[in-house]
Amino acid sequence: MNIEVFSYSILASILGICIVFISLVLLSLLMVALKAVFGDREKKTPPASVSAAVSAVPRTPAVTAERRENADWIAAAVAVFVTGEETAGPRAEAWLPDVSGRPDPWMTRAAFDKKIG
Repeated sequence: MNIEVFSYSILASILGICIVFISLVLLSLLMVALKAVFGDREKKTPPASVSAAVSAVPRTPAVTAERRENADWIAAAVAVFVTGEETAGPRAEAWLPDVSGRPDPWMTRAAFDKKIG
């Protein structure tokens, strides 16, 4: 690689980083401006009765057994998926061209005439 190509690629990288940095600063300033215009929203806190009701849910053995049974099904499904064969997906087989002499249907007429005649 010659020095001109290297210096051009470094310059392009620095320019790209500067553009990204400047756009992020502008977006940050826009967010500050929007916050100043519209103000902060108050966060809604749930009433104490809701949190008390959630914590009052009983932990019965039936509920925990049901959760454990669901976990067993999930583990079985993951095991089947992981050990199963992949029928479709990336392969490392090389592509071999068709040398049977049949015309390629994607070839244009001019290219076909040039290839045949």
